[in-house]
Amino acid sequence: MDITDNGLKPNAFSIDTATRGNADYRRVIWTGEHLQVALMSLEPGDVIGLEVHHGIDQYLRIGAGKARVKMGPAKDDLSLQRDAEGGWSIQVPAGMWREVENIGEEPLRLYTVCAPVNPAQETAQGTPEAEAEDQGSDEPTSWVAEVKDKSKDAGMTAFIDTSFNFRSDSPPSKDPDKCKDPDRYSPTLRRYHQVL
Repeated sequence: MDITDNGLKPNAFSIDTATRGNADYRRVIWTGEHLQVALMSLEPGDVIGLEVHHGIDQYLRIGAGKARVKMGPAKDDLSLQRDAEGGWSIQVPAGMWREVENIGEEPLRLYTVCAPVNPAQETAQGTPEAEAEDQGSDEPTSWVAEVKDKSKDAGMTAFIDTSFNFRSDSPPSKDPDKCKDPDRYSPTLRRYHQVL
């Protein structure tokens, strides 16, 4: 099944067929304003490495294979550990550390839904090594910044760091010296302080 990320246009396809047929480590298949869908495939023994996404909720659904899922509030506190297989779903709240390992003898096929959008539209990485090489080069789609503007126009305040390291429903202080906890701000929000 050949699926193209058509961006903000509607799309419909069999997610189960696409998931089971995907051989790429990661392939973004749809990017909207607020969420994104990607297919993933891990060979036996491969791992979606231990990581945390601040400001991004994730939903993962296993289409085929067997996985060991580890999650917790800190890198050294992965208190939730489950073995999972086809049909299982994994919900990862923003700020939660997680790792997914293929513990089976067949490829682990899954899809992920991330909100807000991460990584760049149409990202395709055939291997975990290719994904590691791309780290830091993923730029969000051009309309992600527009979401902030639309939210402002609707009377809501939302500051979204384009590196997705911080999200707040209230604006940071315009004076970084008055921030209660300046270390919690990502480099992008620190630049925001410098500009103001």
